[in-house]
Amino acid sequence: MEINKLEIVLELFHGKTLAEVAEQYSYTPSAISHMLKSVEADFGIKLFYRDRTGITATPEGRSVFEYMQSTVEAYRVMKCEADKICRMESGVIRVGAFVSVIVSWLPLIINSFKEEYSQVHFEILQGNYDETLEWIRSGYIDCGFTIKAEPYEDLESELVTKDKLYLIYPQDHPLMYEEALDMQSLSQYPFISLNEGSEEFIMNYIRSRDIEFRSICRVMDDFAVVAMVESGMGISIVPELFLSRVPYDVGSRCLDENFYRYIYISYRGNYKLSPMIDAFVTHVKRWVLENKHIVDRQKTPG
Repeated sequence: MEINKLEIVLELFHGKTLAEVAEQYSYTPSAISHMLKSVEADFGIKLFYRDRTGITATPEGRSVFEYMQSTVEAYRVMKCEADKICRMESGVIRVGAFVSVIVSWLPLIINSFKEEYSQVHFEILQGNYDETLEWIRSGYIDCGFTIKAEPYEDLESELVTKDKLYLIYPQDHPLMYEEALDMQSLSQYPFISLNEGSEEFIMNYIRSRDIEFRSICRVMDDFAVVAMVESGMGISIVPELFLSRVPYDVGSRCLDENFYRYIYISYRGNYKLSPMIDAFVTHVKRWVLENKHIVDRQKTPG
């Protein structure tokens, strides 16, 4: 049912005549009468008595007018809020990301975005690669940081940056003193693997080099991996970006100068982005480009 029909019926309930309502809404009296009959047909009840002196609300009509008024008011509030969102004066953006992006970039990106759109609020969900992808595809979040653009046809992904792999080990570990890294020699050390989801970026790299690691455990949290390495339990491999904010004392070295994970900002590809989400995606890409000195510094392990 069109909301303007309810608005017209409410004007009649509040005492205006058909002629007065017709003039207010630029309709003919007969058109207003037709709209009233249409609303009564939709509800299945008679809302007004009609006679030569005018119209009067029926008992059935009076019982529903309060709800009709609430519906119209709720629509007006909703429309007002939608207009604010279109003007990007308010709203909530739901963003998904994995740990390294959350701890290194996201606070800076959000704070700079809110300098221009101060009334916009954010909900941040931390997940692994698979979880973030599925949250985007299901519409549970508006956008998110991912590491692959395909094969999902219902996903749009725009490249943000690329990220190298780093080998990490305890301080004073033999690997610290090797000038050239012998990949095959890594298999002699206990290995702690990171559960990244089915898109096993690091493990796929290891398999492609025919390296047989002696895995002693598999954990889901990046910080837990580094803490275990610091304690001397073994070695591991983590993305470069994560190392920038690691509060642990571990040694690190680039595993392969020519191998990267690609980081994207992704969103659903089968519907039109709202102006606010579109502005945020654009802001992410611009922020990374304009703050390359920060990005590069964060991606350089200390």
